[in-house]
Amino acid sequence: MAPGIPQVGQRDHDGRRHADPPRLPHRLRRGKATAATLAPPHARADPGSRGAAAAAGVVAALTPARIAVPDDADDLIGKFIAHYGEWAYLEAEFLAQYLPRSARTLDIGAFIGTFSMGLALAADVAYCCMVEGNPALTPLLRTNAAAILKCPNDVLDALVVDPHAPPVNEGWAAANNAGSTSFAPDAVGATSVAATGNTVTLAQLVDGVTFDLVKLDVEGMEHALLASCATLLADRNCLIWVECNENPRSRALAELLLRTGRPLTYFAWPSHKPRNHCATTVPIFPFACEAGLLLGASPKPLARQLEEAGCLMREILTLDDLKSALWHTPRWAPDNWVDLSRSQLVSIASHLQLGQRWESFLEPNAADEAAIATESSAAHAVQFANFKNERLRETLAATTDLLFDARISLKRAVDQIGTQQQEIQRAGVQVALAATQAMELQARHLQELRVLREEHLAVSSALRSVQGSLTWRIGRRLSLAAGRIPLLKRSIRLVIGR
Repeated sequence: MAPGIPQVGQRDHDGRRHADPPRLPHRLRRGKATAATLAPPHARADPGSRGAAAAAGVVAALTPARIAVPDDADDLIGKFIAHYGEWAYLEAEFLAQYLPRSARTLDIGAFIGTFSMGLALAADVAYCCMVEGNPALTPLLRTNAAAILKCPNDVLDALVVDPHAPPVNEGWAAANNAGSTSFAPDAVGATSVAATGNTVTLAQLVDGVTFDLVKLDVEGMEHALLASCATLLADRNCLIWVECNENPRSRALAELLLRTGRPLTYFAWPSHKPRNHCATTVPIFPFACEAGLLLGASPKPLARQLEEAGCLMREILTLDDLKSALWHTPRWAPDNWVDLSRSQLVSIASHLQLGQRWESFLEPNAADEAAIATESSAAHAVQFANFKNERLRETLAATTDLLFDARISLKRAVDQIGTQQQEIQRAGVQVALAATQAMELQARHLQELRVLREEHLAVSSALRSVQGSLTWRIGRRLSLAAGRIPLLKRSIRLVIGR
């Protein structure tokens, strides 16, 4: 554990965290459990053969009567669950394409567990850890996990915090939307929400633990939490899924994720899923979409049911890609737009672009208003053109810098190649010199052998000449005779002695 990082524990009376020993779930502390040890005791179904109901997006296990929701009849997500029998199951179907078998997931900002429950149905999940910082929601989360989840799981009552940020004691939520609760330092809302007394850092949650997917839906705290945990950003075996809204925070978040060099994919899905569990055809919000960013996986072709439902996907390579993706994602539209044709929608968009309103259209003073609107639109067009030119200049400057760096790198590479060629040439010269010296030495040896052979032949010839002369033959016979004289003397002595 890194020194100075606060542990899971209670806040002091002054709001500061003190370092109690971490009370992380046993399975989470262990972190090295295999898929076999974490598999549920009953046989799991093959995610590729979950049947027609699951393939159609029907969440059979998530019936509205079984899901514990906030005690607020007007709560947004509670109304969605009652109306559709599910919440954001398209999101789960999208992520299921990227998860391995027996996946381990970490759900930060778990709310009442809808994300983890949907993902466990859409994918083969062996273990999930759900973390929620709103103490009013944790009991509902535990109830849903115990009643619906079939895989081993843990619920952690803790607020995930940035270790470098000041303590946060309360958050804020929009009216009738407990899911919008934010504990970010600059959070605003209609309702104050007390934070849980337990805190934990993202680094503590992933330290020594293997996760295949970490999901963060913490209403504006995603950038701060991820920036505080470089090891998670660099872990190429773990996917990261974060919420992406239409605000500058998403731009900063995308910039942080792009700096990792890992693939980044934008995915948006409509809040109204045509093939929903309750077979409801009337949308609560027409054209309203949620969106997220997936780090660590290149985009795959959308499954047919996702494409038919109106989901959008785009690979994000630059911040302009994100801007374009969000700009072309519908977030809200009037109810009466649902049944309009494409040409009617284009017509309305054109009028709105010119600043024209239905209430004053074709009225006596509409011409003056139209002229003012046209002038205003022209001014906006010039302003937008200037903005685009500025962005293009920035892009050109960045490209120039990259080109300059590339040229420097290329020059270094060419210099290295030249140095290597010189070394090769020097080595070739040395090899050639050694070969020449070896050949000269061999030539000398051959010359010496020829001289010795000639001398040998001369000596042999002289010897044969000597052996063929009369003097040598007489001397040879005398030598042989002299050698036999001692033998004759011994023989004579023996005879006389007898």
